[in-house]
Amino acid sequence: MIQISVENVERLIMALLKTEFFDALEMIRLELTTSVSRSVDGRIHREFYDSPEDCPGEYIFWKDEKTRFFDAMRGKVLPLQFRIVFRYPKEESDKLFGRDTEGTSLYLNVSYDRKNTFLTTGIAQNSFPQDPSFGREWDRFVQSVMQKLEIG
Repeated sequence: MIQISVENVERLIMALLKTEFFDALEMIRLELTTSVSRSVDGRIHREFYDSPEDCPGEYIFWKDEKTRFFDAMRGKVLPLQFRIVFRYPKEESDKLFGRDTEGTSLYLNVSYDRKNTFLTTGIAQNSFPQDPSFGREWDRFVQSVMQKLEIG
């Protein structure tokens, strides 16, 4: 697990709204505080869909939620705070590591308040013993993407 300090919040927000990297992430949870607080659970309700094939997955993709995020914080004043928990999709995890990642979930948390902004990686494994190489590779991958995006 690593924590990346973000100095340029505007660049981070632009990356959240305009880059393919964030678009491809599953949004687990979003909390946003402007003049009011909003909380969004990204879990998709399967019963909403007519058939299981119509359901896009377990969680909403950021590309499908980011417009509502932007609309909620639009204005001249930055929000008081926001927190977003992302999960890297399973199919992409297998490609990233070049092996089966069954039982492994990769997370990226974005935490902003008016004083500090951080990106924090995380990993959850439901196997024992846990494979520490997944965490190290995920950390390196996120660091390289953030460097390319000039964040942190």
